[in-house]
Amino acid sequence: MALKREKKRRIRKKPLSLDLPNEKEASPRTIATKEDQAAQENARKDDKRLQKQLLKEGREQEKQKRDQIRQQIREERAQQAAEKQRQKLEQKAVKEADLQLKKCPDYSEAPYEPNEPKFKEIESQTE
Repeated sequence: MALKREKKRRIRKKPLSLDLPNEKEASPRTIATKEDQAAQENARKDDKRLQKQLLKEGREQEKQKRDQIRQQIREERAQQAAEKQRQKLEQKAVKEADLQLKKCPDYSEAPYEPNEPKFKEIESQTE
């Protein structure tokens, strides 16, 4: 009866890889060492899985840092390009304004001198 209970108990558990030709030849000591070896193997697998996960997380963090740096560089370049474009448009507007002023017949580079005839005419009209 005890033998039947022991067989049922062993069947429910995960079978051990005892590497023995016959299961009846296994002593309790051999079974205990095999169970210890299986536990150590499982612990080693868990440790390996944990190391892989940590390595993967480290790589993922490095990738996120690189992506963030790339994004910052892209933003800086876009800002520089926008600033350059703004300056270019500003210079173009100044140049066009200068051309318009030069085309205008009333434009003169030097300010009016009080002794000039035009200035005297303007003063007499305002009085």
